[in-house]
Amino acid sequence: MKTEEWERIETVLHTVAELPPAERAAYLEQACGDDSALLREVETLLAADEDAGSFLNEPLSPRGLEERFIGPYKVLWPLGEGGMGTVYLAVRADDQYRKRVALKVFQRDTSRKDLVRRFRAERQILAFLEHPNIAKMYDGGTTEEGQPYFVMEYVEGLPIDQYCDRHELSVEDRIRLFRIVCSAVHCAHQNLVIHRDIKPNNVLVTADGTVQLLDFGIAKLLDPEHFPQTVEATATGLRLMTPHYASPEQVRGERITTASDLYSLGVLLYKLLTGRLPYRFKSQRLQDVERAVCEEEPESPSSAISREEEAPGSDEDSAPISAASVSRARGTRPRDLRRQLTGDLENILLKALRKSPERRYESVVQLSEDLRRFLEGLPVRARKATMIYRVRKFVRRNRLSVALAGAFLGLIFAFSGALVLQAHRVAAERDKARNERDKAQLERDKAQKVTDFMTGIFRSANLRETPGEEIYVHTLLEEGARRAEYELRDQPEVQTILMDTIGNAFISLNHYEKAEDVLNKALGIRQRVFGEEHPLVAESFDSLAGWLQDQGKYGEAEVFARKALEMRLQIWGEEHLAVAESLNNLALLLNYKAEYGKAEPLYEQALEMLRRLRGETHPDVAEALNNLGLLHYNRGNSDVAESLYHQALEMWRQVRGEVHLDVAMSLNNLALLHHNRGEYLKAEFYYREALEIQRTIVGEVHRDVALQLNNLAVLSRQKGDYRQAEKLYQELLEIQRELFGEKHPLVALILNNLGTLARAQGDYRAAESLFRRALEMRQEFLDPGHFEIAHSLEDLGSVYEKQGQIAAAEDYYHQALTINREALGEDHLFTTYSLVRLGSLLTSKGDLQEAEPLLRQALTARRKLLAEDDWRVAWAENSLGACLGRAGEYEEAEPLLVESLPLIEQAPGVPDDEKRLARTRVVDFYHAWRKPGIAAEYEVP
Repeated sequence: MKTEEWERIETVLHTVAELPPAERAAYLEQACGDDSALLREVETLLAADEDAGSFLNEPLSPRGLEERFIGPYKVLWPLGEGGMGTVYLAVRADDQYRKRVALKVFQRDTSRKDLVRRFRAERQILAFLEHPNIAKMYDGGTTEEGQPYFVMEYVEGLPIDQYCDRHELSVEDRIRLFRIVCSAVHCAHQNLVIHRDIKPNNVLVTADGTVQLLDFGIAKLLDPEHFPQTVEATATGLRLMTPHYASPEQVRGERITTASDLYSLGVLLYKLLTGRLPYRFKSQRLQDVERAVCEEEPESPSSAISREEEAPGSDEDSAPISAASVSRARGTRPRDLRRQLTGDLENILLKALRKSPERRYESVVQLSEDLRRFLEGLPVRARKATMIYRVRKFVRRNRLSVALAGAFLGLIFAFSGALVLQAHRVAAERDKARNERDKAQLERDKAQKVTDFMTGIFRSANLRETPGEEIYVHTLLEEGARRAEYELRDQPEVQTILMDTIGNAFISLNHYEKAEDVLNKALGIRQRVFGEEHPLVAESFDSLAGWLQDQGKYGEAEVFARKALEMRLQIWGEEHLAVAESLNNLALLLNYKAEYGKAEPLYEQALEMLRRLRGETHPDVAEALNNLGLLHYNRGNSDVAESLYHQALEMWRQVRGEVHLDVAMSLNNLALLHHNRGEYLKAEFYYREALEIQRTIVGEVHRDVALQLNNLAVLSRQKGDYRQAEKLYQELLEIQRELFGEKHPLVALILNNLGTLARAQGDYRAAESLFRRALEMRQEFLDPGHFEIAHSLEDLGSVYEKQGQIAAAEDYYHQALTINREALGEDHLFTTYSLVRLGSLLTSKGDLQEAEPLLRQALTARRKLLAEDDWRVAWAENSLGACLGRAGEYEEAEPLLVESLPLIEQAPGVPDDEKRLARTRVVDFYHAWRKPGIAAEYEVP
């Protein structure tokens, strides 16, 4: 039987098995139409469920169970039945443990390989997914009759809707329980699994309130390589679903994505909150199901609770479902329930239930986060963030604070200044009266508390530290900087702490000129008041190093970073948090400079110090792990980097929560790693997850969001999806222009990337124009020796080289190399790119004596910087080999060319044209050496 035929049978069988017996005939008539063979096959399989002779295909009677075994498991009785198998309650019979388990046995003809693969896929998925709210898989095997089975955690509980009603959970408690379901589904999505059958019966809640997600029997794999030897990722015409909970794309048989699960979660939440489903089907016929799900808009939740309807499966004497009964089950009254369901909650539900997947929430995390914001009284993404709406939400959360805010902001500076002054006076009195020591210490502590409190206010503007709303952030910072400078002149310690904090907040919000002004003023005050050797002066050096690093001024940044470290070591000694901070910051800077050998011991020293001082689980430890991972990633040690990234990600999630910019950064780093490996599906998944978190925190128009879109655009370009890449580039170009205007280094970055896209498509005229605009913009804003200018020069050179304008290309490559050597040094990775480009061009011209030393220098530097199996080392070897081969140095050239080729061809992420060039070089080399037989072995047929 063909795959397509069996998929049709399985589709109809799965759906009809969910229907009451009285409705099956009508459904089969509609679903099978004139296909009598399909109808006979489905009817035969349905009959087999009822009449088959083997004990696995018939309900087990209570008698003789002690003789029924499947492997080491003693079967007790059946728990349920589905399209592919029956689930039994069982217990292990060999005394290893007596815990009850659920045992699922394949029940169909084992010659149907597609169905066997699907059953085994479910088994493998369960074995792979590890989450406290996903039923665990314990064991698996094959019965004596050759039927596969697996053993999983036995969950004794109620469907989530029944549990909520039985315990009369409030709307808020139902949402909290539902967010746990979201966490389990998110785990599946992270592992590239779509559940496809989320409904109350597949979400059980135990007596102690533990949620368990069950039944991955029709799950879809986004990446079949993630689960080898399982079913295909897609199948034409496949519509496995439970109609009431299926998304429009499932009903239509279209491409399924994680958005389909999100839709089903929306239906489930609708049911939990209203007691009803968003649609009513006239019948179970496919056209009626499709019309309701795909065309009808769901009834608003606040209106739905007023509709009376019969309880499903009830007899005539059963009480109907009414507003009173639904509200009673939620511990409230109809009027109050309608008010709860109106507004934000209604918007959340309807956003999750939108017909188009693109208009729903972008991930389960985003849906769960909006529900958290609803519970905490914060503005939600599902509702347009007008100023009136955001202010209203703020006022509701902070009624007393808002009433006092005006007076508070006016008094805080005067109050803090008075306390600090009082502390100094009391400290002076201490010298005259030692019995006043305790009083002096108390007053100083009060002053410090005020300082810390004020610092916390301004740090709230730093989105990286405290994600939140951006109401009046810029005004607050600017006013704070102005008043700190003029009203706290008599308290320089408090004044400069505030100024330093404000400067770093400006950096976070992309206001670099304002940051520079405030940070330099703070440094000047501290040096004048406290002298050159003081902890606060070291803090200013560290902040300025960070600002310079953000500007790409690595040389100047290193000077400040080393000053900060030396001063802190002198003041605090070898073991102090400030010293660990400086070690980490200096290592990060050296990492950017590609001085990996110098950076690594500093990272490791900082990490060990932070573990001793902070403990094993702390944001500072997570940051150090992430930074060490970045270093190994840059060096090509991707396995080590991946392990460190995952450690950092899990720690950040533990201490920061699921939605935080640190979590987004960690996800982005994992995405870049998979991107570099050529694992594009995983990379895109992590990129989009990071993007969703960033949008949730900082909104649509922000530098971080734009850079994440840039990463996705680069990925699309490398996948060959040029249309999607251009769409993303144009979208982020608009964001950058809104943020920075028509001219800015980040706008230049996007123009440059658009040029790369045009070059990849062979549109060299458009590429040249875009590269030139980017170059002019960078030359206007950046220092003449900035490495980004070198990037633009190299890109322009590459366009001229593609068009055969070799002299122009050579000139641009020479300019780029000169800049990189002066800005970054001889051994920087970016410098090696210039060396290889220029050396390869000179080789093609026949200027071998000039080319060879450039290529040798590049290879030596890359061998020092990168892992020995990194494809970039192999590319330098291949380029040098080509040069030596043309010079007649065959003995030295051969191993460089031959041994580098498999590394280049097998490395993910290497462009196809470069792979072809590497092989062509080998073929040309053997022809030049007069070994045509060997050359023929390397020629592509």
